[in-house]
Amino acid sequence: MASRHDWLSAAQTAKRDEFYTLYETVDAELTLYKDELRGRPVVCPCDDRPGVSMFPRWFMDHMAELGTPRLTCLSYEPDVGSLFEKAPAMRWDLTPDGRRGPYSPADMTATPLTSDGSLDSPDAVMLYSTPGVVVASNPPFSLMRRFLGLMGSTGADFIVLGNLLAAASTEEGMRLLMAGRLRYGLSIHSGSTFFRIPDHYPRTATEVRDDGTVGVNSVRWLTSLKTAMADKAWTPTGHTYAGHEADYPHYDTVDAIDVGSPSLIPDDWRGLMGVPVTILDRWAPGAGGPRLAGRLSNGGGGTDVGAPLIGGRQTFLRLLLDAS
Repeated sequence: MASRHDWLSAAQTAKRDEFYTLYETVDAELTLYKDELRGRPVVCPCDDRPGVSMFPRWFMDHMAELGTPRLTCLSYEPDVGSLFEKAPAMRWDLTPDGRRGPYSPADMTATPLTSDGSLDSPDAVMLYSTPGVVVASNPPFSLMRRFLGLMGSTGADFIVLGNLLAAASTEEGMRLLMAGRLRYGLSIHSGSTFFRIPDHYPRTATEVRDDGTVGVNSVRWLTSLKTAMADKAWTPTGHTYAGHEADYPHYDTVDAIDVGSPSLIPDDWRGLMGVPVTILDRWAPGAGGPRLAGRLSNGGGGTDVGAPLIGGRQTFLRLLLDAS
C-alpha cells in the first residue's frame, strides 16, 4: 500500500501543482487585510524556501508595520526517510529585531525538520494550532480539500489562493462555508490570475506573457478573515419567479428551483434554490439574505443533499440556498 508521502508526492507531480504566486497578486489582496493581520503570528506552509515564495516576502516587507511577532515557513521534502533523500525539510523562523524597514530571507533562522514538512505534517499542524495564527500560502490545488480540512479541525485563520470550486465541491470546504469560516477574497472575481511555473513545465496555458508567467482561470482567494465580508451583501436583483416560472425549472431530486445566474435570483421566491458557485463573489453566509443549506453535486451525503438533475439531465454544481 502506498504511504501518505508517496500519494502526496504523486499528486503534486501528476497534477503539475508547482505554481508560484506573483508578488503583485499577493500585495493586491493582503494589503486589504492589514488591520486584521496586525500583531498576529503568520505561518507560510507549502514553500520551497522563503526567497522563492512571495507570501513570506510580502510579510517580511511589512513585518514592522504589522507588528508581526513571528513569521514561520516550512519547506516540503517528499523523500524524507527514503533512499532518495537529498536534504531535510526545513523550518525558517523570523522574529522582529526592532528595525523599521523590511526584512530578508537572510534574517531567518533555519532548522531541519524530522518530518517531510508537508502541509499536513505534524510540524505544520502544530503551527496551525498557534493562538491567533494566520496561515497564508498557495497550497497545491489538488490538495485543497486536505488543507481546508486542517483549517477546520485546528480553527486557524487562513488566506490562500485556490480554485473557484474548492469551497463548494468538497465536504471540508462546505462545512467551513456553512460555519461562516470561508468566503471568497476581495481582489479576484474573474479573468486569469498569473503564476510563475518551473522551466520544465509546458507553456500550454491560454495566456502566456512575455516574462513566461502563465494565466490560470477560475482562481479565487479563499479566506476566513472577516475583512473579506466588506464587499459582500445581499441585494435584490429585480427578477421575479411569478410570471417567469419557465425560467426556473425544478430539480428532480430536491424540492428547489434552478437559478442559472446569481443575477437572476428571484426576489419573490420563498424556498430552496440552486445557484452557481460564483454567488460567493458577492455574497457570503452571514452577510444577509438566504441561508446556505448545502450543495447539489451527486447526492453523496453530508452537505451534498442531492444531484442537480432537471428532467433527467445532470446540470452544473450548485450551492443550495434557503430563502424561506
